[in-house]
Amino acid sequence: MESVLIYTVQSGPIWDWRVVVDLFCGGVGVGAFLLAVALSRSEDVQRLKLAQTAAFTGPVMVIVGLLFLFTKLGNQLNVHQMILNVAPTSIMWWGFLLQGALVLCGLIYAWQWRDINARSGRNTMGCLVGVLAVTVGIYHGVLLGALTARPLWANGSMLFLSVSIFLSTGIAGALLIHYIRMGASGDGAAMRPVFVALAVSLMVTMIALANSWAGLNYGSLASQQALAAASDTYGTMLCGVGVGMGLILPLILLMPVLRRRDEYGGLSLPVIALACLLVLVGGFATRYVVVLGGQLPPPIATLS
Repeated sequence: MESVLIYTVQSGPIWDWRVVVDLFCGGVGVGAFLLAVALSRSEDVQRLKLAQTAAFTGPVMVIVGLLFLFTKLGNQLNVHQMILNVAPTSIMWWGFLLQGALVLCGLIYAWQWRDINARSGRNTMGCLVGVLAVTVGIYHGVLLGALTARPLWANGSMLFLSVSIFLSTGIAGALLIHYIRMGASGDGAAMRPVFVALAVSLMVTMIALANSWAGLNYGSLASQQALAAASDTYGTMLCGVGVGMGLILPLILLMPVLRRRDEYGGLSLPVIALACLLVLVGGFATRYVVVLGGQLPPPIATLS
């Protein structure tokens, strides 16, 4: 009897919007963790309260992202195999290990922030969480860059772009949740270093995007075709939402805060909250374009 092999090929992109949500939420969580660790040694009460909010935000966002990724799995009941089958050569196995460790340590770290004045053991755990957060953030960039069959992802700027996005969205997400939670209480000028860090991360993201575009536009034929395909489909979203709404407009809104050292630079709290919200929307749009646009077929057959 003749054997027949049947291959089932998934139509459309293999990584859909749920993977985008996982990368976005994971990035926000990583950035929030790093903000909490950075502010944890401050003596200012307002910054400590923001660090507390960031510490609570971190594990929640990472867990939400993983739940969306879990729904993408073909057979969710076999997820335990990731634990039982050790596969150091699998990049997905490392992601499961690293993100699982970050969630576990992040939950412990958040628990230690119940009292902002109780620092016993918290700084040590914060160092561990910081290392894990940086590692997971780098992993998100490496995860895309390691797939050499996708020219849009396999470029040196992808890691740079991933790191800059999780910094900006993490800070913006923690700030937005903090102001929803606490309001405008306290000295707004104490938050100025955080606003400066947010603005710097936005400018770094703009540089990373420009560098990524240049690398693709002046790179190999496959890179140019991948860029053309993504631009034709998602160019308006990236330029209008990712760059315009998510980078340029927030920088314009935050400019008075950066130039003046008084209470919120004369800005109202809703304006600052709007800037943070725009950063999150723009960050998600950029992630969406990178993930979905990177899976588009080239306009013509790639010969090289």
